[in-house]
Amino acid sequence: MTRMNQIRKTASIAIALAVGLSLGSCGGVGSDPADKPAAKTKNVRYETVDDLRKAFVKAGGDCPDWEQTDVVSAALESGNCSGATVISIYVDRSEAKTAADTLTKVGAGLSGEERSVLVGPNWIINNSDDDSSALLPLKRKLGGTIVTAY
Repeated sequence: MTRMNQIRKTASIAIALAVGLSLGSCGGVGSDPADKPAAKTKNVRYETVDDLRKAFVKAGGDCPDWEQTDVVSAALESGNCSGATVISIYVDRSEAKTAADTLTKVGAGLSGEERSVLVGPNWIINNSDDDSSALLPLKRKLGGTIVTAY
């Protein structure tokens, strides 16, 4: 290798190292917490019913006494908060929507009044308050769709 080629090779390596070090010293792209995207909170798919319960409480839902019961048919997991709210997770949106349609129609038929639930990508929140307006604050924070039957 000629002396000129060695100088070029050495200069190229030095430039590459300088660029690498300068990027490393400033933390690189995305190292600042402000650069990271915020955790998604709306229309999230939950892996466990306990994860959904935690999101429910964080969104303002009342759940003083939690019990995972797994008694809701068609649900992967389910539980209730003091008997007042039943939450459940499903394989997918289609199964959750089918369960919500059945639940609201049967509930409305039995009570003779409006029956509403909040349905997400794979979950249902069924509170004891039949009025859909009671679900609006949760919908704003968790996303989902309010399904109602009369």
